[in-house]
Amino acid sequence: MRRFRTRLSQLLPRGLRLRRQLNRLDRQYRPEVEALEREHGRDSLEVQGLVSEWRMEAGFVEDELENLRTQAILRKAHRLQLPTPPPPYGQEEDENWNRGYTDGRWHLKLAGYSLVRSAIRTEQRERRETRLAWIGPLTGLIAAMTGLLAVIFAFTR
Repeated sequence: MRRFRTRLSQLLPRGLRLRRQLNRLDRQYRPEVEALEREHGRDSLEVQGLVSEWRMEAGFVEDELENLRTQAILRKAHRLQLPTPPPPYGQEEDENWNRGYTDGRWHLKLAGYSLVRSAIRTEQRERRETRLAWIGPLTGLIAAMTGLLAVIFAFTR
């Protein structure tokens, strides 16, 4: 059964697997931390050590999730041929980017996400409007041709 569950989890999308891994870490560490807090107190070194270990392991997973989100939105922007804010190489962060804590890769901040998302929405809206501009005249042309055919067939009988 365990092998089946492991195999099944490999079929899940990477983002979902990472979120499940975060939940698993929370379920693993939370009871241990609470037990240590009851035993030694909240400010003890044992509790702080376990919490920092928990945050470190969760940090790896969260950085990987952020990397997936950033890559997904940048792929969509590149597919639409939109400019994206360049990562600030040589700096630690800027208004759109920050560096991951554990992996050192660049991740978009909320401001960067909203900037790229608004550019994507604007581009998609413009493309949709140009397609929709043809629907009205095309519908009128089809209706006129249908009416013309109806008149022709009515007189040929």
